[in-house]
Amino acid sequence: MSNVEERFRDPKFLYDIKSFYDKGAVLKASFQGMRYQVERVVTDEEKHLKATIWPEPFCFEKTADEKKESKEFVYSDEGLRALHQWLCDGYDTKKEKWEHARDFPLDGIMS
Repeated sequence: MSNVEERFRDPKFLYDIKSFYDKGAVLKASFQGMRYQVERVVTDEEKHLKATIWPEPFCFEKTADEKKESKEFVYSDEGLRALHQWLCDGYDTKKEKWEHARDFPLDGIMS
């Protein structure tokens, strides 16, 4: 396992609720062709964590919604751990898709 993959597989890379998400910060990152975003969402006075994954090459704002997959989690340390597992599973179950996006980022865009 590479150092990059070790960091991705470590739930600490998502930071923690109090020092990051309580402040309204949004984590935007990528791993091997899979881009992802983690943010706090407030609805009806409830807080949730929302994770979104999509293929490279574009940022969240420039990627079509139909290419994104999102899921909400309880706003807690336990929810953050579940979110991390969802990200890892999302990568593992679609690894070929992400690697293709990494290796051929403009496939289907420039043709």
